[in-house]
Amino acid sequence: MSVRHREADDIDGELQLHDALLERRGIEITIGGEPTFTLAESDNAAWLTAAEGSDKEIRAFATARSLAAHYGTVPTRYIGRQYPNEHQPRFCFGVTVASDTGTDTDTHQHGSTDTDRVTDTDTDTDT
Repeated sequence: MSVRHREADDIDGELQLHDALLERRGIEITIGGEPTFTLAESDNAAWLTAAEGSDKEIRAFATARSLAAHYGTVPTRYIGRQYPNEHQPRFCFGVTVASDTGTDTDTHQHGSTDTDRVTDTDTDTDT
């Protein structure tokens, strides 16, 4: 068996263990194309098909703040993607944490450093 096949088998085995652990803990993961930040129990368009709306940005910011607090850092607001038919960029938050090598590594993007809350004027969204 080649090294590449052994590595693929190792990854498959790890993924199977991961899936079993999630199932044992009753955790469900929702994966979709748009939006990428979802709330499975909501039937609001912002949580099913729309890129923005509802309380999605506020929840994304809370997620980023929680993740940042866990790592002893702060979330950062970035300019999100903007499609031609959109009047402004979508929201985009990030959390930077130090890696084991001591260099900064950008993790999932969802939070903001310049405010403790998202205001009505901060309505640009990136999912």
